[in-house]
Amino acid sequence: MIALLLYQNLSMKFELKNILKERIVLNTLAALIITIIISSLIDIKFTRGVLIGGILALINYYWLDASWRNILEIASSNATGPAMPIGRYILRYLTIGTIVYLMHFYDVASILGILIGLCMIAAGILIEAFLLLIKTFTTKEEGI
Repeated sequence: MIALLLYQNLSMKFELKNILKERIVLNTLAALIITIIISSLIDIKFTRGVLIGGILALINYYWLDASWRNILEIASSNATGPAMPIGRYILRYLTIGTIVYLMHFYDVASILGILIGLCMIAAGILIEAFLLLIKTFTTKEEGI
């Protein structure tokens, strides 16, 4: 029941969510590009790590969004879904972990660079939150 209400609430705000999602992705890409430009002065392995980590972060973000949408749709329609929705959750982290391990094992990229790249989605979210905070304080509400 709670999942149904949550899903209906999310579907009402679908347009706002898409705009916010696009802005978060754009902010993430901007932070990633700035970090790659700065890190290119340090070491090529580090730069590759930041790039790989940033790409993995964006893939993880979209994968997580699709998983949650699927879970909420199944919960709202009272249909039966996969026996273990947690399996996809674990598979996502195993996939990312395997890619990170292979990049380190074959000495393609720096682990520190990959970890910084994986944090780029958080940087994008923080940038968006900061921009919304500034917008909130600079806009005047009418009628109050």
